[in-house]
Amino acid sequence: MRLAIAAPAVLAVLAGAGAAAPAPYDASVAASAAAEQSLFGPLDGGWRLAGPRGVGLYRFELADPAAEARQLQGAWRAEAAPGRSGVLETARRRGDGLILAFRDGDRLVRVRLRPGPQAGAWRGVLDDGSRRAVVAMRRP
Repeated sequence: MRLAIAAPAVLAVLAGAGAAAPAPYDASVAASAAAEQSLFGPLDGGWRLAGPRGVGLYRFELADPAAEARQLQGAWRAEAAPGRSGVLETARRRGDGLILAFRDGDRLVRVRLRPGPQAGAWRGVLDDGSRRAVVAMRRP
């Protein structure tokens, strides 16, 4: 048996319920996020290195502290063979460029990069002793 509704129900809206968070709270969250971001340099995070046809070669995870010394550290993994991975032996800035070096099996892989034409993109050369390839590095 269904009951008929004689009139629509009226709900009282509670003052402040569902309202935006107070401005001081928002400002505090924004300040905390900015303070955390200031601890990291522009290279911090994940990167993808691709060959001339856009084929993925390696993925990098870089730690770029914003401290004065700004010593980069990082790890790599091969895109074609995810089981191949390791720690970067070299990760450093040279002028406005970037040099990464690591051992992939018995090969020493060197990557020399310079800022590319697009913001946040890098272009350069990968040399693993048996080949040289033009590469591009950008965020995945």
